[in-house]
Amino acid sequence: MSVIDPRHLPFNKLPPPVHIEKIVADDKTYEFANGMRLPAQVRNLTIDYTALSLVVPEKVHFRYKLEGQDKDWREVVNDREAQYTNLPPKHYKFRVLACNNSGVWNEEGAALDFVIPPAWYQTNWFRAACMAAFLAMIWGIFELRVRQLAAQFDMRLEERVSERTRIARDLHDTLLQSFQGLVFRFQAAFNQLPNRPEKSYEVLESALVSADQAIAEGRSAIQGLRSGSAEESNLEQILLAMGRELASSQKDGDNASSLRVIVEGNRRAKRAIIREEIYRIARELLRNAYRHAHALNIEAELRYGDEAFLYFSFLAFGRWRGRGIR
Repeated sequence: MSVIDPRHLPFNKLPPPVHIEKIVADDKTYEFANGMRLPAQVRNLTIDYTALSLVVPEKVHFRYKLEGQDKDWREVVNDREAQYTNLPPKHYKFRVLACNNSGVWNEEGAALDFVIPPAWYQTNWFRAACMAAFLAMIWGIFELRVRQLAAQFDMRLEERVSERTRIARDLHDTLLQSFQGLVFRFQAAFNQLPNRPEKSYEVLESALVSADQAIAEGRSAIQGLRSGSAEESNLEQILLAMGRELASSQKDGDNASSLRVIVEGNRRAKRAIIREEIYRIARELLRNAYRHAHALNIEAELRYGDEAFLYFSFLAFGRWRGRGIR
């Protein structure tokens, strides 16, 4: 016979003592000690714990929490291990509580403090070094860009200086030489003025005409500094247009010089600076042939190779001797 009196049911008032047994990191068991340091880069971590209850041990409930990783408590029944994977490096505290079959909790429980140190690439000094290297790279890129801009500025400045030097040289070849010749003619007219006024008048008239031509020549030279040669790439058309302009300025229209341009090979594009130099040389040769040599026939030959422009030759036949100058 068995008798149950609900007024005198058995009640377990003793809270179960809790104990942490061992800690296993990457299949290696470590001695339990507060403040212990585990190796860096721990992948798998297992903490074994237990609670002592002799009445009904299979009904013992547990609550555990890993401070630094878990936000809330985890409650399990008759499970005596906690598993974690890929924990970041920091300081942790593992706490576990237990209650007996009557629901009496051991609020004090057991605790374990341990540290997972960072790897070398997880340390603050490594992050600072990476940040410093990144800033150094940004600064290097900035310095490189500044140097590129400075080089472009210097190149443009050098181009401007070269252009101004070329303008001065061109003005020297046109205006200054013409005015220097006019000074000698004015001096000759001045010397002839007392004895030969009529001859002096003719010299002055001729000098005035030459002055007008020099001014027109200087104006056309200045206007042509950046026009035709810099924009045109067909030297044949440039030379022919220049020849027509120079021929129209001659006084003797019937005996005006004729220009012939011969092109051999396939025309190829030339760099602006090379095209400009060829144009300046050809312009000076044509001006001298028309206005100083008084040539009857002028031939200019442009020869192109398979890959580049080869050479430019100039042939002028004089009016009196009939010889060619190349």
